[in-house]
Amino acid sequence: MAANRHAAMYRGLEPEISTLNDTILILGKPASKIINSKFTICKYQFVEVAVRKRTGKVSAIIIYDPTFKDVNGFMLNDPYGKISRDLNVPGTGNTIHDKNKKILYIFNQDTNLEKIVYGDLSP
Repeated sequence: MAANRHAAMYRGLEPEISTLNDTILILGKPASKIINSKFTICKYQFVEVAVRKRTGKVSAIIIYDPTFKDVNGFMLNDPYGKISRDLNVPGTGNTIHDKNKKILYIFNQDTNLEKIVYGDLSP
């Protein structure tokens, strides 16, 4: 597994690079799995990893780990305004999309960061 230090990674897992085997090796056995026609989704305490069945690669990592600082330096509960200003990206509704690094920031009703999504969940 090749690592890019500027890539959006969670504990060494990188979308479109890492596999289901990498996920289990790094994070251990998932608490549960959801399997559908497009994805195998491994659920852990603070993260969900979606592995695309067609490629066998991690498609997206949904992070709600309160101790995690992402590649842009953001953590859960950071305010919408800070992230929008630091990235110089206007948000849409309750999300801000860093298209360069393929990161989606999702905010709660109090406009604080609730989830970080690395990668892509489109089918």
